[in-house]
Amino acid sequence: MSDIRLKPPPIDRFVRPISEPSLGGFSAAHGRAELGLAGVAGPSESEPTADIPLPLFWYDPPWHHADIQRRLLVAQIVGDFGVTVNVLHRELQGDNAEWGEATWSRMATHRSDRLGWTLEDAQSARIIELRLGMNRDERGGYSYQSEQLGMWLDHDSEYPVEPLRPEPLMFPPEWSDLSQMGSKVTQLRRLGCGAVYVSIDDGSVESALPAIAAAEADGIIVRFDKCPLASLMAYRRWAATHAASRRPRLWLAGGALTAEEAVKCFALGASAISIDSICDRWLLGDNGSELSIAERSAMNLGFNMGPTPQQRLSGNVQRTLSEFCRAIAAQVQSLAVTRLDDLTADHLIGVQ
Repeated sequence: MSDIRLKPPPIDRFVRPISEPSLGGFSAAHGRAELGLAGVAGPSESEPTADIPLPLFWYDPPWHHADIQRRLLVAQIVGDFGVTVNVLHRELQGDNAEWGEATWSRMATHRSDRLGWTLEDAQSARIIELRLGMNRDERGGYSYQSEQLGMWLDHDSEYPVEPLRPEPLMFPPEWSDLSQMGSKVTQLRRLGCGAVYVSIDDGSVESALPAIAAAEADGIIVRFDKCPLASLMAYRRWAATHAASRRPRLWLAGGALTAEEAVKCFALGASAISIDSICDRWLLGDNGSELSIAERSAMNLGFNMGPTPQQRLSGNVQRTLSEFCRAIAAQVQSLAVTRLDDLTADHLIGVQ
C-alpha cells in the first residue's frame, strides 16, 4: 500500500480550518452494517464534516481465550459501538450464562465442517458468512483448539473435545466444485433474513469471485495476511467488466491497517475493513481494566476508586474505537469528501 498515496488536500483546506471530524450517527450505524455500511447524510450547510458510518467489523474474535462473562461483556460493548461482530450463538453460552438476541449487528460463520453452527445463527444473524477454506493456526496448519471445540460442540457430542486437524477443504465436502455455491447461498438466505457473504483467502479472488457473483451472494470477504492491494486490484479488474448491480460488496479481513491505509482501501472499492488487531486484546486480557496494587490497597482502606472494571473496559473500547474513527474521518476530510461512498481511485496517486 505504500506505493499508493492519498492526493494532497485542496488548498482551501489549509487556509480554512476544519472542525473536528464528526462521529455523529454511530449509535444508529449498526442498523446499516449488514449490507456494506453505506454512507450517511451528506454535508450540512455549514462547514462539511466527514460522517463515518463505521465501516468496521470484528472478523475472527478469539472467544476461546476468555471466559463466558467476559465474552458477553466485550461483545456487547463493541457491538453497541456499531462494529459488526462475528460470533456464534454457542460462543456466548455456557456456565449457565443466558444470552438473548443481540441488538447490534452480528455476523455468524458457517464453516465447511459445520462446527458451532446452529439454526439460531441462521435465523438471527444480520450477516451469514459462508467460509471457504479453514482458519490456519499459528504454525500455518489447519486445526482448532480444544477450547474452541468446547464452545462449539455439545457436551454429549460424539466428537472428542481435543484438538482436531480437519482436511483443508476449500468448500463443503458435498460440493463437487464452486458452481454449487448458489444452492447453498439460497438455502442460507431462506433460513434467515440476513445477508450472505462468502469469505475466501486472498489467493483465490480471481478464481472464486465469478462463482460468488453467479451465486448472487451479497458480498465477499477476502482474508489477507499483510497487504490487501493485490486482492483489491483483482476485484477492480473484475468489477470493471460487470454492472454495479451484479457486484458483491468487498470486505477485507486481516492485517493491521492504519487509518490512511483504510481510506486507500475504501477508495479502491472496499466497503468495510476488519479491526481484529484492535479488538482482540480485549479478549486476551490487555485492556487496562484491572485494579493496580495501589488501587486495591486504597479500596481496602475505604477509598472510592471510581469506575468498576467493566466501566473501565467500556471506556477503553469507546476511546480506542473513537480515536481510530476520528483518524479515518480526518483523512477523508483532507480529500474534501464527506462520505466514504464518494471516495474513488481518483483520490489516490499511483493507481495503475
